[in-house]
Amino acid sequence: MNLIVSLPDFARNGVMSEHASPNPPKKSNAGKIIGCTCLGLLTVAVLGIGGCFYGIIALLKENQPYKDGVAAVQASAEAKAALGDPIKPGFLPSGNISINGENGEAAMAIPVSGPNGKGTVHVIGKLAAGAWSYETFELEVEGQTDRIPLAAP
Repeated sequence: MNLIVSLPDFARNGVMSEHASPNPPKKSNAGKIIGCTCLGLLTVAVLGIGGCFYGIIALLKENQPYKDGVAAVQASAEAKAALGDPIKPGFLPSGNISINGENGEAAMAIPVSGPNGKGTVHVIGKLAAGAWSYETFELEVEGQTDRIPLAAP
């Protein structure tokens, strides 16, 4: 019976060769763990900020001045002539709304667009005893100097 055994370089001579190592170095998982942790934290932060942003936009769109502004521009014959039909609200309204019980104030700019152009509905109003009244309720069409007055509900 012939048995052939191949020995590593260091076992043949009893001396370790410069090319051979008895145990390969162990790779550390610390870099992967730190990288995954950072990526996870970044993902949570981005989702949290995005969720807050989306929540604020949703709150603005749920208020009566926003709803009244969109309804008024969609019902206006002059707005339809300038922007085309249908008129759709944009994603990002701006402004502020402050409500304390049955009183409050609103100042909003609502982007809108139609097949023929874009514009902004400007709404400034006050809430008194639970009812909104509007000081400014008009459409500013891009490229036009005069604003189109809108009928408040």
